[in-house]
Parts: sequence; C-alpha cells; structure tokens
Amino acid sequence: VEETGAAQHLRDSRIATIYEGTNGIQALDLVGRKLKMDGGKHWKALFAQMRAFVSAIKSDGSLPMLQDPLAQAVDALQTAAQTLFDNEDYSLDTAAGASQFMRMFGIILGGYLLAQQAHAAKTMLAKGEGNKPYLETKLNTARFYAAQILPQGPALLGPVLAGGEELFAVNEDQFTA
Repeated sequence: VEETGAAQHLRDSRIATIYEGTNGIQALDLVGRKLKMDGGKHWKALFAQMRAFVSAIKSDGSLPMLQDPLAQAVDALQTAAQTLFDNEDYSLDTAAGASQFMRMFGIILGGYLLAQQAHAAKTMLAKGEGNKPYLETKLNTARFYAAQILPQGPALLGPVLAGGEELFAVNEDQFTA
C-alpha cells in the first residue's frame, strides 16, 4: 500500500485527532462548555432546523425512507442534549456520556446533512436538472446511511444517559492489583 499513497493518507487523517486534541478531550469540551454556551441556543436552533426539515419532507412525501429514521434520531439527540444540558454542574455522569454523545451527535448530524442533499438531488431530478448519475448516487448514499449508519445514533442514547457508576466502579488500586 505504500506505493499507492493510501498509507500516507491514513497517517495524515490521524493527525487531526492529535492536533485538535484527543476525541475524549473534545467530547468533554462539548458537554462541559459548548453545550451550555449561551444557554444552549446554538444547538437548540440547530435542532429546530432539523425538526423543520423532517416536517417538510413528511408533508411533501419526499424521501419516505429517511423520514422516520431521521425523526427518531433527532428526538434521541435532543433528549441526550437536554439531559446533559440540565445537569446542574459538570458531573461524572456528564463526563461518562461525553464520548458517546459526541459520536451520537456526529452520526445524526451526518444523517441530517445527507438527507438535505438527497432532498435537493430528488428535486433536481424531478425537474430534469443536473447530472443524473451523480444525483442518483446522492440518493443512494442517503438511503444507505439511513439504513446502516443512522440507527447507530439513537442506539447511543442509553450509553449517553447511563451515568458514570459502572465506569468509575473500578478504583485506582484495582488497576495495579
């Protein structure tokens, strides 16, 4: 693989987690600072946009394969965000769910963005505009994501809300025993 350059691409992509901080540190920052920033108005506005989009595709009947999975995912994400936001202080329970919440957020936001692209592609195809194979690929990608990847987001709600009891049950002495 070295001759193809693929190995270098892998090394280059790994630097992002080192340069920007480990994923765990980014997750702790997300739930500890970013989620509570400005009273949560930023993520609440994003969720309102996501809900409006889901309502729009439900009312116009487009993208039936994305409607319910995306609606369920947004519900789960909002529940997770609101629960973490409502924690009075930065608790161990909040920290325990941080990495799973960041993963959940990324999966569901990715599904939302792909659904928007699929909606635009379907609209263009209906008008006979654009590059048909490319637009059909957008639709197929969104369908695949909705069936295979998006369900992983709501499945993370349990681990996000589970708290830290089990995570912190092992004390330092048990690591050295």
